Amino acid sequence: MNRSLALLVLVSSLLLPQELWGDGVVIAPTAYAKVQVPDQSALISYDGATERMLIETSFIGAGTNFAWIVPVPTMPEVEVATAGVIPTLQITSRPVVYHNVPHIYGGILALGALVYLFATVRPTKRRTAGDFIACILLALGLGISLSWFVGFFSLLSIVAVGEARQGHSLIIGLALVFLISLFMGGLLLSAGATASSTTTGETVRIHERKIIGNFETAILSSPDGSALMQWLDKNGFRIPTNVTAAVSEYAREKWMFVAARVLRPEDTVVPTAPHPLVFTFKTDKPVYPLRLTGAGHDNCRVELYVFGPKRAAIPGFKVERCEQTSIKPGASSWAFPVRHPQILKLAANAPVFTNLSAQLRAEDMRTDGWISWEPFAKKRPWVFSYQGALIMTANLCMALLGLVAGFCWQKGMKMNRPLILKLTGLTVSTLLCAFLLLPKIEVTTTQMPRAFNKIYHHLLASCIYAAWHEHAQSAKPPFEPTLEWIRKQAEALSNENHHPRLTKENPFTGQPRREQDSPGNYVIRKAASGFEYVFYELDGNEQVIKLFE
Repeated sequence: MNRSLALLVLVSSLLLPQELWGDGVVIAPTAYAKVQVPDQSALISYDGATERMLIETSFIGAGTNFAWIVPVPTMPEVEVATAGVIPTLQITSRPVVYHNVPHIYGGILALGALVYLFATVRPTKRRTAGDFIACILLALGLGISLSWFVGFFSLLSIVAVGEARQGHSLIIGLALVFLISLFMGGLLLSAGATASSTTTGETVRIHERKIIGNFETAILSSPDGSALMQWLDKNGFRIPTNVTAAVSEYAREKWMFVAARVLRPEDTVVPTAPHPLVFTFKTDKPVYPLRLTGAGHDNCRVELYVFGPKRAAIPGFKVERCEQTSIKPGASSWAFPVRHPQILKLAANAPVFTNLSAQLRAEDMRTDGWISWEPFAKKRPWVFSYQGALIMTANLCMALLGLVAGFCWQKGMKMNRPLILKLTGLTVSTLLCAFLLLPKIEVTTTQMPRAFNKIYHHLLASCIYAAWHEHAQSAKPPFEPTLEWIRKQAEALSNENHHPRLTKENPFTGQPRREQDSPGNYVIRKAASGFEYVFYELDGNEQVIKLFE
């Protein structure tokens, strides 16, 4: 083997990704976009004749008696939904985050140093400060110890006079190996009670009154909006008077009204988000009612999660994400996962998911959000973390600087101070522009979130069993756990950090874990044969652990 080939093999081995040098597994942190909570969120599913609309909202202000009114075009059926549906959709519809971006800028720096060395160094030429600096840049660019620059500097003396003629082919070979190693490195680094229908007076008809969850609901109709508002006020449904005009419009159009009243146990100004309600009704075209919202808000951020036959669209709303749905576990990761039990039920096998969002002013909500269907066009948003954006910017700038330097060298331009200042200014301005233009978002990072989420919940279930076993041994008569007792144990245990990586924070959101049917959280429920501890994976799929068995 001649010395040129030996040199090529040696440098090629140094260009391999560093993650392959060790005997362990290097696990890069996983980054998730922080969930942005809108003013109103809703799930809408449509099968061509029936719309299912799940609405989640919150109440802000002092008081314990709050009510809201939802207009629908036809007679609805109202039922309760679990609190984790919307949080699950918020998590699963987050954009793809590029956080662990390969440090290609170092490779470009090293490649530039290699090109310089093989283009200028000859056996008859004395070593210069430029050669010394190039070796340091080569070692730094490859991300290895500075002591390696001694080896690179020594290699310069190996090149013989006869091999100088092979310099061009050697440079080309090294460049190809270098680019392949960068590509491979990038691949390795990237990863109720019910009342019967009655009528009251001559203008307001009560179709149904029902206690559902922590809501008292009434389904009403009236051709007179003012009479409807008076009925609501007399019956304890405190609705702002500034919505009277909008209510009158709906009444003239013969819409139905669902009035819901929630009682808060405490007089507080803290925002309250009661469990959502599901409205099911017949309609020729799906709709999200906005006119009442516009009458009560000057500015409102609305997030809609639509399941239907095609891509959904509403004037004034932006399509954040559109994908085909994936019902079965193990399906393509590039489809939208529908694993949560209640979302599965509501979506009703709809083939397409669309996430729509809008920041609406009062004038934007003078008409309702009628959904139209467009041909399917996949859209999956992507963003950078601030770290990822910085690395990507450095990669782009080093590539640009390398191209400019190569052009100057090819043209025989002298690297004098004015030229260096111009190149520096170009690099800095490009760096700033690229960083500002890249889409960025705040993220929460964690390592192996799926695995540690599973381990944590199995550990928590085991701790609940241990607490019951210890209590049962000393209790007389025999102790029988109740749902309330189990929940208290789970809440107390979930506030403890059992291990540096098994913390009380939800790995998918960075927020404290809680009892809710959403990713990273858990639910305690009574089953036919005892009690179940249910935790939820990133896609909303539930995992059941039988307690005390």
